Amino acid sequence: MDKESYIIIFLIFLLTLFFVIKSSDISGNLAKGYSGLYALDKYGGIYNAGDAINYGNLSLEEGDAVDLELVENGYYILRSNGDITEFGDALDYGHIINGEKFIDMGISERGYYLLTEQGNIYTYGDAKDYGILNINKKFVDFELTRTGKGYYILDENGEVYTYGDAKDYGSLNLDKKIVSMATTMTGKGYYILDKDGRVYNFGDAINYGSLLSEKSISKVIKVTPTGKGYYILDTNGGLHAFNDAIGYHGPFDVEKYIMVDLEVAP
Repeated sequence: MDKESYIIIFLIFLLTLFFVIKSSDISGNLAKGYSGLYALDKYGGIYNAGDAINYGNLSLEEGDAVDLELVENGYYILRSNGDITEFGDALDYGHIINGEKFIDMGISERGYYLLTEQGNIYTYGDAKDYGILNINKKFVDFELTRTGKGYYILDENGEVYTYGDAKDYGSLNLDKKIVSMATTMTGKGYYILDKDGRVYNFGDAINYGSLLSEKSISKVIKVTPTGKGYYILDTNGGLHAFNDAIGYHGPFDVEKYIMVDLEVAP
């Protein structure tokens, strides 16, 4: 074998080694960034996919579970009457049952926020009150900023209200069609989702597509850990993945109109 042949073989070996290492890096990043998903139905049932661990669920005859929030090694389930159930390492910081309809929850370092449909905010533990709403509207979502020093509140028409260090990147004015929002990983933008599956992007949020399905009602949008994609969950349990979102084949297909929330496992 001549010298040129040895050189060619050596170069092929180096190229092969390079692609093996790159492939390993990519798969490792995916495994680290996407450990799994959780979904919640209105009866308190938990559906987990990937490496997401099921710490328990509820069996509510009333069907009034409204929100799921993750903490390290655990999660909370919020009911519309304000009752909170802790699972795993989630800690009880208190709650209130006063006849209001609760719709969402946000997690601080050692506490949490509760939002009612009327726009009232209740804080527990180290959660700081940055302001409340005094507006006669129906509210649908609550999102903390990436710093935890502010929050966004979204109404059913798409108007975004900002408090603390939350920045206003724009709003919508649609008639009772909005269901969810999600901030970008940079904190410099956000997505808004309507019930028909349309995704509206503001700030540095990149639009990777919409659902637009006549067979289901969109319920929630969640950004992937990389910030380069998102999931849309519909009320029938359909999980729709966009761009780098992994299409987990989890046990999400359920009877109609019972799914209420989705969370990406850390």
